[in-house]
Amino acid sequence: AKSLQEFATVLRNLEDERMRMIENASEVLITPLEKFRKEQIGAAKDAKKKYDKETEKYCGVLEKHLNLSSKKKESQLQE
Repeated sequence: AKSLQEFATVLRNLEDERMRMIENASEVLITPLEKFRKEQIGAAKDAKKKYDKETEKYCGVLEKHLNLSSKKKESQLQE
């Protein structure tokens, strides 16, 4: 009976430590990952959107320039 009580105490301690480890995992792992996702990845996505928008604008200007006739080029180039 004493051995079973001791074993139960060991299991209880083990379960308590496991619960502390799970609670600590949130602070140590999950919170920094969420912060990284919001700050770093969000900023990279915004930069990519800006880059894509500027690239589309640039390609549009190039395409417009390539489609000009030789007579219109002078006035359009000044624009």
